[in-house]
Amino acid sequence: MEISNFVKSIIARLKGDDAEVAALKIQKQATARLKQHLASMEGDRLSLEENIETAKENIGLAIINHGNTISDTHEGNTYVRNIVSANQRLQDANDALEAHDKTVVILKEALDTVSKYGLKS
Repeated sequence: MEISNFVKSIIARLKGDDAEVAALKIQKQATARLKQHLASMEGDRLSLEENIETAKENIGLAIINHGNTISDTHEGNTYVRNIVSANQRLQDANDALEAHDKTVVILKEALDTVSKYGLKS
């Protein structure tokens, strides 16, 4: 005797989700979260690119000492520190973008895995 869908749904309700239903839920949830996070990271990338441009501009300003004279040794030391510091901020901004892009690759691979394997809805 074949069990009707109605009876199957009652049994599923009484027993809880079976493995296939749970797997489908997990796949949907994982896909949604990964897509959501990747979309957010696109906006974050724009900010990181802007940080790089700002850092480059700040190097230029540091090199010209923001248009100020360098009158003594103390100001000369500050001038040199500002150039080094501005270059370090550029390196940090580039590193942040690189780390961000690596994370995006990891998440895209995870999304591909979640979408490619397992159950499809």
